[in-house]
Amino acid sequence: MSNELQKIDFHGDEVFALKDEYTGEIYVSVREICNSLGLNFSGQYTKLTTDPVYNESLRHIPIQTPGGKQVVLSIPSVLLQGWLFSIQTNRLKPEIREKPRSGQ
Repeated sequence: MSNELQKIDFHGDEVFALKDEYTGEIYVSVREICNSLGLNFSGQYTKLTTDPVYNESLRHIPIQTPGGKQVVLSIPSVLLQGWLFSIQTNRLKPEIREKPRSGQ
């Protein structure tokens, strides 16, 4: 996959987002979302890779970092909201659980 690496804001943290130059689809780093929310990556990895819908859409995308080439497990942005809705709020960092929702 040829892609364009970007950083996007996610709850005040910067996370990798990769745009596939051929399809225009945006992929977001699963590990960085987990880190931002205080989630256990290995648990979410298992959850996503054993679900047939998510597993089919996940991508292991190589990116160049200062430490060398790294492979980033990424989820299409169109599935991000569904994954986030499936997470139990008691698994989130306390400061995320307590953050006021917009409109409140």
